[in-house]
Amino acid sequence: MVSMGHEPTDEDVFLMISQVDDDNSGEIEFSEFLRVIENQHENDAAKNDESDTIQAFIALGGNEDKTGTISTEKLSAVCQEFGLTIDINALIKEFDADGSGEVDYDEFKDMMS
Repeated sequence: MVSMGHEPTDEDVFLMISQVDDDNSGEIEFSEFLRVIENQHENDAAKNDESDTIQAFIALGGNEDKTGTISTEKLSAVCQEFGLTIDINALIKEFDADGSGEVDYDEFKDMMS
């Protein structure tokens, strides 16, 4: 795992093993090890996908730590500026759950998926 750029804790390693140890031996065979690596690649891909969403959130006025909000006016203006053909007002209505006129990170992430 370290050679892949990860520094798992003992707890992380235990969790990884428990997720793939089909025969409950407390050890992993090569086929189970391959599943650990595959799971790790999938987790890395999910994190990378989220980093793009975070960067977009920051570019629109949110904070790197996923706090803050984006004004719905700014979202509409950016969509117009870039000539996007999506119905941003319908998306805002659907995902601005509290009707605040501000979109927080969770609402933005849901909107982007």
